[in-house]
Amino acid sequence: MQSLFNSAVEIVIAGPEYHAMVYDLNFIKELLKNNGFEKEVMEYFIKCAEGKSPDKLLKYNQLEKIQKNARFILYAMVLRKYLRLSLREFHVMLAASPLYQEFCTLNKWTEVQIPSYQQIGLLENSLDPEFIRKLFNLLGNNVIFNKNKTKEIGFKQEFTLNNLYSDSTCIKANIHYPVDYVLFRDMIRTAMLKVEKMRKEGLKVRMPCEPSEFLSGINALCIEMTMSYRQKDSKKKRKATFRRMKRYLKVALGHVKSHLDKFKLEWQNFGFSLLQATLIINALEDILSKHKEVVKIAHTRIINEKIVLSGDKILSIYEDDVHVITRNKDGVKVEFGNTLQIVEQSEGFIVDYDLLKDVSPGDAECGIQSLKKIVACYGGTTINSIVADRGYDAAKFKKWLEDYNASHKTNIRYDVLPKKIDELREKMSDDSYKKKHKRRALSEAKIAHIKDIAGNPMKQKTISNRQKHLGIAVFTHNLKKLAKMHRDENWEQAVS
Repeated sequence: MQSLFNSAVEIVIAGPEYHAMVYDLNFIKELLKNNGFEKEVMEYFIKCAEGKSPDKLLKYNQLEKIQKNARFILYAMVLRKYLRLSLREFHVMLAASPLYQEFCTLNKWTEVQIPSYQQIGLLENSLDPEFIRKLFNLLGNNVIFNKNKTKEIGFKQEFTLNNLYSDSTCIKANIHYPVDYVLFRDMIRTAMLKVEKMRKEGLKVRMPCEPSEFLSGINALCIEMTMSYRQKDSKKKRKATFRRMKRYLKVALGHVKSHLDKFKLEWQNFGFSLLQATLIINALEDILSKHKEVVKIAHTRIINEKIVLSGDKILSIYEDDVHVITRNKDGVKVEFGNTLQIVEQSEGFIVDYDLLKDVSPGDAECGIQSLKKIVACYGGTTINSIVADRGYDAAKFKKWLEDYNASHKTNIRYDVLPKKIDELREKMSDDSYKKKHKRRALSEAKIAHIKDIAGNPMKQKTISNRQKHLGIAVFTHNLKKLAKMHRDENWEQAVS
């Protein structure tokens, strides 16, 4: 891209924390610029644009705009995760700070044009989870574990994959506690807000009251249901209230269906765009399709007084790929979200991550899949051992590793903490084994750090969006760690 005139960054005299951040950002920017990351993102955006109009050639000004947006979002998404800010907060900080504008390649020669937080969000969400993983692998292969490259950028030490430390956790979904009858309120609230939007634009179907009154009615029934637990004959009163809630939901969704049927035929007459109409229709059809299943689950638990298995529950009408995860941790026995599998190496760089869409097959199976991806990406000849807690101890994991060592002539040690006490005592007598597991304890802090960057619960809707934003968080973590280690080796330059 043609470089443009730009105003110089202001010289600021501040404390060591500020100068450390400036050093980190300058290091990260040079690293991304000089190692093919800009090119990868630009090519990705151009391919996406060509895919939307395969019969038309992109004009020069269109290509220039696409490349400009691609370069901007590469730096903007890294900076946003680095600062751990929401889209709105990041938009404000970007407008207020010349340093951040310089990092995000915004030209400041005459006036600074700051993209809105909606534009930033759209650009971030246009990236695919697999493309984020491609950037992550590029950073690992071409920079972190490339001995020539680390030496070239000023590192005295080399980073290896000798010892791998694996752990898993739960990333919470942004949902309220999944009480089944409260899902009735969620369905009515979401549906009636859509109906209210239609009616404001002029679409009218006969209705006994305003949509907002249905919200008040279902809220009153939810409060009544909650308070019935503290009264005499609470079981009888809960059942009576629940039956009223079922009837109320049926009436409310009947009006929603009437509005939806008319909206499908006449939406063009009321000023809605195709995108707006599609979003409204999809949201209402999704709610109507879940109605019978949500009622059935609540009826089974409250009226029939039977236990509903975790796999049969609907935890949220907004999120389909959320699971009940029983971890039995102190203070939190059960969490609602998705399993996150992470593998790091000795210096703390993450070499593999996976936010599972489906129910976790178990830590041992996750460990096998992670090792397969690591070997495919980096090769297995430099790996000496896999270290993990007792949740990973399984015969199939040990057998898979033995078979892999035999077929590839490697010697990866199975240093997983055993479940059997006698075997544990025997292994702990080995100082090398004990030292590895002492290091493994730091993986808990690593997971907490990733959760802090990505958010826990994650605010993004749908598992695909959560996977891509987790990938950005891990990618940013590795960049930030590399910058900090470089700064520690050159501290005098960092504060000068």
